[in-house]
Amino acid sequence: MVKKLAHLRDSITILVLGIFLFGCYATTHRGPWALAPGEMSGSGSYMQFKDDDGDEPLKVLGFEGRLGLPGKLDIGYMRTSDISSSGGGIDTHWMDAKIQLINRQNIQAKPTLSLGYGFGKLINEDDLFVNTLYLSAGVDEGKTRIFYTFRSQIWDDEIQIMPKWLWEMDFSDQLKSHVLGIEFKTSPTLQPVVEIGKYYGDDFGDGMFVFSAGVNIYFNPPTVSNQSPDE
Repeated sequence: MVKKLAHLRDSITILVLGIFLFGCYATTHRGPWALAPGEMSGSGSYMQFKDDDGDEPLKVLGFEGRLGLPGKLDIGYMRTSDISSSGGGIDTHWMDAKIQLINRQNIQAKPTLSLGYGFGKLINEDDLFVNTLYLSAGVDEGKTRIFYTFRSQIWDDEIQIMPKWLWEMDFSDQLKSHVLGIEFKTSPTLQPVVEIGKYYGDDFGDGMFVFSAGVNIYFNPPTVSNQSPDE
């Protein structure tokens, strides 16, 4: 009986992890590079989440728009829709902001680092939000951009402007994710991206594996003549 209850608890934990990580995962697929001021971008992606028990994967479509702001900052909004055959109706809204901290001139082959903060909401729940902080690092190799993102987050009944939960809550109680990705520069406008990752709570081994494939579309890419001085 105890083993059955433990298994049920683990299964519920994994399911909830998948529910609340849909949108968060979707906001990582660009790596650490911020859009230039005035530059806009859209994206579409397919995401699949799977646990170790062999259950049917959770499947999600995500659509995002981003805008570049001065100071190596960009902001984004994403809408995700559950397309799993189970019809769980797990749809979300997400918003986040990211600032590029290192390699602000975007020198090729030089490590780049950014910090982001965002909020998510399950559409069918009135009083449940996700607060998330993420750190992204990567290298632009010319034809490809290779990046890694670490994310920590919590669920709460409100949006927290300051991430005080980072130091107030035990790290083992926060939800974490590790994601590796690669963006292919097939053209200045259209750039496919693929990611693999793992989400978990207290125990890394009990998390969910994730795969994502999509395309980033860039509008009004800046030229040398209209770039700001810090780029």
